Amino acid sequence: MADKKHLVAGLHLRGVLPHLKREGGTYFVTFRQDGSLPTEVLIRFKQEREAILRQAEAAKRPLTWHEQEELFRWYSSRVDRYLDAGHGVCHLRDPKLADIVAGAIRFFEGQRYELRAWVVMPNHAHVVV
Repeated sequence: MADKKHLVAGLHLRGVLPHLKREGGTYFVTFRQDGSLPTEVLIRFKQEREAILRQAEAAKRPLTWHEQEELFRWYSSRVDRYLDAGHGVCHLRDPKLADIVAGAIRFFEGQRYELRAWVVMPNHAHVVV
């Protein structure tokens, strides 16, 4: 049987950014509707991030941990601003659909997680658990 501990704690690499999970930790999660962040926009954001990394590599100086954090924040803020502008599909403007999402967010509150804060936006949602 596979070790289930990895589901609770540890460092995991999924795609580009590492994910650190800690039992009892607090997490900020964003999920979005398909089409709310077009592939070409995401590719442009990733290319801008890669250009910064290539500049550091060309200078033969890897980014410090602090610079990597800043780059992550910069990239995340670009994505957040795009989503907050309400581009693309915005089905969650419909109160009935937003209520369904809100119900799903609250469904396991107190059983699987402590829900600290949440918001449903027109094309995405933020949750702190």
